[in-house]
Amino acid sequence: MKHNRQHKEGSQINGDVNFPGTKFTPVETEAIWTPGNMFLTNILFRKGIPGRQWIGKYRRPRPVTWQMKRSMIKRLEIEAETEYWISRPYMTKEQEFGHAAERRQNEWEAMKNLRIANFPSHKYLQDHLDHLNVTKKWSMS
Repeated sequence: MKHNRQHKEGSQINGDVNFPGTKFTPVETEAIWTPGNMFLTNILFRKGIPGRQWIGKYRRPRPVTWQMKRSMIKRLEIEAETEYWISRPYMTKEQEFGHAAERRQNEWEAMKNLRIANFPSHKYLQDHLDHLNVTKKWSMS
């Protein structure tokens, strides 16, 4: 591969590409490096973000704005305050133990009564067959 490049000292070396400090012959150098196929060039000429630019694994990163920073700081402050209040209990362990037992019992009774209210009343076989006892003379029913 012939190029019109100058060597460091300013002299052209046989018109071939010569890299200082390398021991490659011009034929080997041609296989390793060609001016049109550099890695950076391939990256720069490549089409942009693959697929949809805002979703997916290789999405385009959103620029961080001052509003995003402000809202993140606000959320972190709220989280810190929440952790502060959670770390201080309102009741002691003794007060907390069984404090809701009566309320839970009342809720259970209310739920049970609600289910029973929708359930039909008991029917007995005697009530269903009582009309057949009209001709029984010996019974007092």
